[in-house]
Amino acid sequence: MNLIRNQFSKDTIRMINPRYPLLVVAGAVALLTASFQLGAFASSNLLLDFTGGSANTFGSSTTAGFQFNLSSSMLVTGLGFWDEGANGLINNHTVGLWNSSSPSVLLASTVVNNSSAVVSSTSAAGDWLFNSIAALTLPAGTYVVGATSLAGDPDLQRQQTLAATAPGVTFVQAMDVGSPTLLYPSPAPVFNDGLFGPNIEISAVPEPATFALFGLSAEVLLMSRSSNLRRPSVRENKAAAR
Repeated sequence: MNLIRNQFSKDTIRMINPRYPLLVVAGAVALLTASFQLGAFASSNLLLDFTGGSANTFGSSTTAGFQFNLSSSMLVTGLGFWDEGANGLINNHTVGLWNSSSPSVLLASTVVNNSSAVVSSTSAAGDWLFNSIAALTLPAGTYVVGATSLAGDPDLQRQQTLAATAPGVTFVQAMDVGSPTLLYPSPAPVFNDGLFGPNIEISAVPEPATFALFGLSAEVLLMSRSSNLRRPSVRENKAAAR
């Protein structure tokens, strides 16, 4: 019984001794878990959404969308198009993304159609259809998203809406240009009350501190493993004592 009690005491001391790095690992992992729970990564969401308004179409083929500003970096994960009535799209719509400072450079594009994934809207008038794209980090700055529509397109867009943007996003102005193919649009102040066909799916960029904490916990774990490999066992200590 004394042997069991003594062994228990040694193991207990080993577990609570702050010199052993295993507890540091546990603490680091706990902090890492907490950082995820506190929202180091925001859940994916829409750049903007709206309620109200009326359905609209263009009299000629057009690339239409809007300009927006980011106050901090954002991760773009998808591009989408409005589905009025949530009954599917008739035509294909090419959605593109540009940096306003480099309008000739298309950052990303995709063709949204009736096979694209449905994403719910705050509006009762329809839903969004989205395609995933390779994750793209946008630094703070001003950008434009636009989508193609045909003349008299039956896939209607929404205007005169009450729109709300994600945190860190500001609507700047409506944009459009007459073109049968995707083209960087020009300011269209007549639609600044809101004309929405294209949209973007975004999430927050991971906090640098999260990666640093993960690296620290991994490094300490390796130190602990190395230390445990060098430490003699209880049986070896007894044999040496004899």
